Amino acid sequence: MAIERPRLYIDGPDQSDPGLARLHRAEIAQAANDLIEISLTGFIGGVTLTPNSPTTTILDSRIRATSEIFFSAKTLNAAQEIPQQSASDGSFTLFHANNSQVDRTYGYIVVFNA
Repeated sequence: MAIERPRLYIDGPDQSDPGLARLHRAEIAQAANDLIEISLTGFIGGVTLTPNSPTTTILDSRIRATSEIFFSAKTLNAAQEIPQQSASDGSFTLFHANNSQVDRTYGYIVVFNA
């Protein structure tokens, strides 16, 4: 038995079906609202740890000392290590193993705290 997957529309749905057209507009509106919400509550980024150094610093004026920062490993070597972090106004520093690996890459999201 095949599982039916939702259809994704690049150019929009068939306009002969008003229900699908309405659903498509609702999905676009939700995606736009999600992007606005992320921009108001935080932001996303990516970082590759500095090789041959025990620290990597990310500078961004939007970062606050109270920001929460969450990481997602993007490479196998990154998945082997979870760096410790310290945030301050305008930057955060990652503390990690001092080795020559050049592919320890992470995605991150910074969430602002009130």
